[in-house]
Amino acid sequence: MKIALFKESRAGETRVALTPDAVKSLVGDGWEVLVQRGAGELAHFNDASYVAVGATIADAPTGEVNLRVNPPTLPEVALLPKDRRISRSSRRSSLKTS
Repeated sequence: MKIALFKESRAGETRVALTPDAVKSLVGDGWEVLVQRGAGELAHFNDASYVAVGATIADAPTGEVNLRVNPPTLPEVALLPKDRRISRSSRRSSLKTS
């Protein structure tokens, strides 16, 4: 199965959904990880750091699972095949407590 890691499109966003260490674990577990070119740059992870742990760099990655920090824009959703899943990180501050 493939996991695609996307570069964030929201202005000012510096996070990335997966670090190279996380990608290394996924690749070790048998996942194929495609990283959008430049996805980790604002989080201080260059493309070479992802390649070094087994990821492939792609201009327009798609996978069975597509990861990003923020929700995709409608134009970004339109580029994905219809049967693909989008997953994003949850912000702790957005979680409600009782």
